[in-house]
Amino acid sequence: MQFKDETITVESRFGPIRTRVTADALHMLWGADVGPQDANGLVAENRAMIEQIAVMKFEAGNVEDDGVVEVSDFDLED
Repeated sequence: MQFKDETITVESRFGPIRTRVTADALHMLWGADVGPQDANGLVAENRAMIEQIAVMKFEAGNVEDDGVVEVSDFDLED
């Protein structure tokens, strides 16, 4: 399955945080024939975890030059 980066807005106590969920992260969340099969569904199903990661990265100052917090496959590893 091929995905493209998905950009969402995460509401936080700091205000809205633009968040990019990378294609690699979406692929890591995806399961063939199990659960959501598209980016929107994967983000919706895993939104709480994505939001938590985005807020933690924002608090730590891990913001890209374009002002977006990026959630990658690296962030999802155990």
